[in-house]
Amino acid sequence: MVTTHVQRLIAWRGMVRRRCPYADLLTEEKYYLQSSLLEIFAKPRNEWEFINNNYFNNRIDKLRWWTVSKCEIMDNCTHYIDQLIANAHKPYAAHPPLPPIPSDPFSMIFFPGFDTVQYRYTANQTQTDLLLVALALQAYHAEHGVYPATLTVLTPGYLSAIPADPFALSGPFRYRRTSSGYALYSVGPDGKDDGGTASADGRRKKGGKPLSSSSTGDIVAGVNVQ
Repeated sequence: MVTTHVQRLIAWRGMVRRRCPYADLLTEEKYYLQSSLLEIFAKPRNEWEFINNNYFNNRIDKLRWWTVSKCEIMDNCTHYIDQLIANAHKPYAAHPPLPPIPSDPFSMIFFPGFDTVQYRYTANQTQTDLLLVALALQAYHAEHGVYPATLTVLTPGYLSAIPADPFALSGPFRYRRTSSGYALYSVGPDGKDDGGTASADGRRKKGGKPLSSSSTGDIVAGVNVQ
C-alpha cells in the first residue's frame, strides 16, 4: 500500500517538474507566429494561398490584407503577444486586462481565442497540483495512519515544496483535517476563499455545468473537476 502511493507520487512529481510555464508557452507561440508570417511574406504566392485558405470570410477581409503593411502586421503580432507574456508573469487573481486586439487582418483572425487560454492553463495547473498534494497526503496517511496537521509536514519527505495556489494572489492551497479525512482546495477563479465550499460548477455528477472563468466557490480536491 505504502509503496503504491509513493510510486504514484514520484511519477506525478516528475510530470509536474516537466511542466512548461505559461509565459514560456506564449514565447514559443510568438516565435511560431513570427516564423509563419515570414513564410507567408516570403512570396506573393504564399500570401494568395493564405488569404484564400478559408481564413477570411468575405472579399472585404481579403482586400484588407493588401492595405496593411507587412511591417505593421509583424509589429502588431509581436507587441500583442509581448503584452500577453507580461500578463502571464502576474498572478491570475490580479486579473490584468487583456490588451486590445490590433485591427490588422492577421491579428483579428488569430488573437480572439487568447482570452480563455490563460484560464484553461491555470485551471489545468490547479487540478494537477491538487492531485499532487492529494497523492502526498495519501502516502503520508499510509505511513502514519493519520493525515498531517498542516501541509508543511509533507516537505521535504513527500514534496520538495508545497505548490502555490494558481488562482490565489499568493500562498499555498488551503488545507485542514476533518472528521472524515481532510479538505484540500483552491480559491478558484474568483480568487475568494469560501472556506472549502465547493463550486456548484465542475462537480462529479452528470449534467453539471463545467468550471469556467466565471465560476464562483472553491475548487475542492475530489469534488470539482475541470
